[in-house]
Amino acid sequence: LIGIDVSARSIETARKRASDRSLSIDYVVGDIYSLPFPANSIDAIICSDVLEHLFDLPSAFASIFTALKPNAILTFDTINRTPTSYYLTIWILQDLLRAIQGDAHDHRLYVTPAEVHAVMRASRLKPGPDRDLVGMRPGVRLPPVALYRLMTGGGFVMSVLAEFRLTSDLSISYLHWCHKV
Repeated sequence: LIGIDVSARSIETARKRASDRSLSIDYVVGDIYSLPFPANSIDAIICSDVLEHLFDLPSAFASIFTALKPNAILTFDTINRTPTSYYLTIWILQDLLRAIQGDAHDHRLYVTPAEVHAVMRASRLKPGPDRDLVGMRPGVRLPPVALYRLMTGGGFVMSVLAEFRLTSDLSISYLHWCHKV
């Protein structure tokens, strides 16, 4: 298992968390536009919270295609470009509550399922069936749980928001997959 991030600081944080949990994960500072792996060498790629930060999806998917073995899969989650995702991730979480640092998200970079599927196909990756396209929404904690989390240092927003839940609603975030044919 190999974790990759463009940020050396994020890699160090991930290494510490893996070590604290006795997990055997190798970490590499690297760029999705030029993955540091030989061609046809990777069995699977999990791309979580990445696509919505990329300026050049075709280059990223070309790099993924090169690294994947034939029939290997890419699974990903990303933020959909909708008014709902703008209000939640940009206006509320980033600008109003400052729960997301600085300008971490740019709504113009969010990608719709149709857009990501078109880039996949152009990169010779075959999207999974539409029935596997699943939405994700943050849950909300009940007041006693939120109060406990707030009192134990969870921070206001993270105290109120619960883990993401799967849903048929794609208006905020979604999960899907594709494979190299």
